[in-house]
This record gives sequence, structure tokens and C-alpha cells, in this order.
Amino acid sequence: AKVGQELTLLDQKILEVESGKKIQGNLLEKGKITATEDGVLHLNPEHSRSTIIPEGTILAHLFPQLARERKAKLTAYISSK
Repeated sequence: AKVGQELTLLDQKILEVESGKKIQGNLLEKGKITATEDGVLHLNPEHSRSTIIPEGTILAHLFPQLARERKAKLTAYISSK
């Protein structure tokens, strides 16, 4: 009877650990940032030292590698003064 109880407790602990591992894996995947193409990454300096950042915050901008691109579209705002 005592062995059966210990086995049940052990099974419960295994399920808890597996559940915790799955949750940690999901959090790791959610925190991973990937881009669909190569480029130069410019990080937003406002958040460089932050440990917690709200979801949807712009962390960086990805610019194309100009060495590979033959043309680039630029938009400039020039002051009239």
C-alpha cells in the first residue's frame, strides 16, 4: 500500500515536471525573435537595458544589406529652413 502511494506521488511529480518543462519551452519560443530575411539589425536603445518589455513593443529595425542590394528606396524629410 505504501509503495502504491509513493508511486502515485512520483507519477504526479513527473507530470508536474513535464508540464513545467512544456510551459518553459513555450515561453522560450514566445521570447525568440526571428526574421524572414537577412539584414542589418538596429536595436532600439530605449529598451537595451530593459528586463521586461510589453508585448508589441518595437525592439529593433531590420535593414537590408546594401552590399547585396543594387537599389534602395529612400525617403528623406528635408527642412525648408
